[in-house]
Amino acid sequence: MIMGLIPLISLYSQVVYEPVTNNSVYDLLDELAALKVISINSVAKPYSRIYITGKLNEAKNILADTAVRGVSTRVREAVEFYMRDYATELLITNNEIRSVNTNSVLHNQIVGYDPVGYKYLGKALNLEIRPALGGRFLVNENGNVWEATGGGEVFGYLGKHIGYYVNVKQTWESEPLVKPRYFTMEEGKMWNDLKNGSVSNTEWQAGLSVAWNWGDIGVYKDRPVWGNAQHGANILSGHAPSFPFIQLHLKPAKWFEFRYIAGVLQSIYLDSIYQGGKITASNRVRKYFIGNIITVIPWKNLQISIGNSVIYSEKVINPAFFIPFFFYKSVDQSQSNLSVDNGQNNQFFFDIHYRAFRYFSLYCSVFIDDLKMEAFWKEGQHNEISSKIGFQLSGWPLKNLTLAGEYTRTNPLTYQHYVTSIDYYSAGYCLGSYLRDNSEELFFRLDFRPSPRVTLSCEYQFIRHGQDFLNIRYLDNYILPVLDDISSRVTAAGINLDYLLYNRFMLTGGFLFKNSRGDVKYNPLIFHGNTYSVFVGFQIGF
Repeated sequence: MIMGLIPLISLYSQVVYEPVTNNSVYDLLDELAALKVISINSVAKPYSRIYITGKLNEAKNILADTAVRGVSTRVREAVEFYMRDYATELLITNNEIRSVNTNSVLHNQIVGYDPVGYKYLGKALNLEIRPALGGRFLVNENGNVWEATGGGEVFGYLGKHIGYYVNVKQTWESEPLVKPRYFTMEEGKMWNDLKNGSVSNTEWQAGLSVAWNWGDIGVYKDRPVWGNAQHGANILSGHAPSFPFIQLHLKPAKWFEFRYIAGVLQSIYLDSIYQGGKITASNRVRKYFIGNIITVIPWKNLQISIGNSVIYSEKVINPAFFIPFFFYKSVDQSQSNLSVDNGQNNQFFFDIHYRAFRYFSLYCSVFIDDLKMEAFWKEGQHNEISSKIGFQLSGWPLKNLTLAGEYTRTNPLTYQHYVTSIDYYSAGYCLGSYLRDNSEELFFRLDFRPSPRVTLSCEYQFIRHGQDFLNIRYLDNYILPVLDDISSRVTAAGINLDYLLYNRFMLTGGFLFKNSRGDVKYNPLIFHGNTYSVFVGFQIGF
C-alpha cells in the first residue's frame, strides 16, 4: 500500500506551507538530497507539507532497499521519525485509508502527543489544531534576556484541491533581540514597547490555496525565501516580517518550475495629505513587491534559477505588473520614458545549485540591483551586487556528519534606493541579506547527528560591515568604496545541542562566544563587546 502512495501524492498538490523555522525537517531533506536518495528544488521555501510528505515517503521506499550504500541507520530512522508528523498527508492521499470509518466521527478524531495536537479526518474536511509554547533564557557578562512565546496553528484540507492554514505567535522579550538595524538571523518583528525595556509582538501568518495536478494559486501572509543558503538567503531571506501576497506556482514538467509573487509591503514612510497649507492626514506610503523566478533542470544534478522583481509605489496599482512572466525592468522603462526619477526599483537575480557527486553540493546565488556591464572590467567601478557561494558535505568521510560553509559579499547601495519609499525593505527590515549593504560574511557549521532526535552543532561566523551611505541621491553608486571604512566587525563561535523528545517538542541549549567591535548600534545590548553566553530553551509547536 505504501508504494502506491508516491503517484497519488503527485496528484494531490494541496498547499499548506511548513514554516522554515522547522529547521530539522528541512535539514533532513537537504541531507537526503546530498546522499542522492531524493532530488529537491531548494531555491524557494517554504515547502508544502504534501511536498515534504512525498519526499519522505520516496526516501523511505528507496532506503528499504538494503543495497543503498553510504546511508547510515540514523538517516533511515530519521525518515520514519519525521513521517509521524505528516500522517494526515499520507492518509488524505490514499483513498482506501481515507474511506475507513468516515461514518464514525469518533474514529476520525485523534488527540496525539507526537506531535502534540488534535486532528479530525473526514470525507471532505481534514483539520489539525496544534498549540505552540516556547521559552529561552540567555545570560552573559552584560546581563540576561528572557523570552516567552505562545500561540497555535490550525491547518488542513478541503476536498482534493483546497489547502488552508493559519497560525498566531505571541512573543515577549525582556530585551529586544531583533530590530531592523541589528545583524541577527532572528525573524524580524515589529515590537510594542512595554515597561522596563521589555517588548511584545503578535504575528499572524495564513494561507488559502487551490491546487491542481501541476500547479497551485493562493493568497498568503507569510515569509517567502528565495535563494539557496545555509545562513540567510540574499534574494528573499524571510528576515522581514510576514507580508500578504498572491502566489502562482506552476510545475508542468519535471525539468521546469515557475513562481510568481505579487505582494504588499509595509513602508515606514508617511505620505502626508495637505489641505489649506496644513497636514490633514498622514498615511503610510503604498509599497508593492512583484517578482518571479524560473527553475530549469537541464540534467538531474543541476538546477538553474533566474528571476526578476520590482518594488514600486503608486497610488494606482499598475496592471502590467500582474503579468507573471514579464521582465519588469523593460516594463518600467517603457512607462517611465527611461527617467530614473519616474521609474521604480528593479532587480535581477539568479541561483545555481549543483550536486556534483554523492555527499557534496555547491551553490551560488547572485542578486543584482542595477546592472552596468562596463563596471565588470573598468577599474574602480563595481555593480550593485550581492553574491553568495556555499557548499554542503554530508555523510563523508564520516557518516552522520555534515559540514557546510558559505561566503557572502554585498556591495554598497545594493538594497537601498535614492527614492527611499521604494527601497528593498519592508517594515524597516531588508528583504535580502540580513547584513544589508556594504558587508561580507564567512560562515561555517559542523553538525553531528548521532540519532534522529539529537543534533550537535558547532558554528563559526565572521562579519565585516562598511559605512552606511546616507543621502545617496547624489552619490555615484558605481565608484563608492567597498568595505573601505569598516564600522563593525563581529567574530562569533558557538556550540548548540538540540534534542527532540517528540516531533515539534524540542529542548535546546548551548554556548556562544561573540566579539563585537565598532558601532554598537548593530547588535543587541546583551551582545555589546566581548561576551560569553550560555542559553537554554524549549519549543512545542511550530
